[in-house]
Amino acid sequence: MLGDTPDQAADRARDIPPPSVVANGSRLVGTAQQVAAEMERRVHDGFVLVAGSGLDEFVAAVVPVLRERGVFRSAYDGATLRGHLEP
Repeated sequence: MLGDTPDQAADRARDIPPPSVVANGSRLVGTAQQVAAEMERRVHDGFVLVAGSGLDEFVAAVVPVLRERGVFRSAYDGATLRGHLEP
């Protein structure tokens, strides 16, 4: 899923059995910046994170990029699940 270059990411994608990010049936492959950009673009379509060998790497590399872009929360205001989900 991830690499420092698009070629490296494509090579790695062949080695990761389950995809870590699937959006609208498509496996997202690329650098952390590319994956974050595609997730941001598809945010209204939704996406699924599949637990697997690339999940830790995803959290370490892509989540900080999503936070910088304001797409992923870094904190929650509410004290309950309802409080977290309410706008």
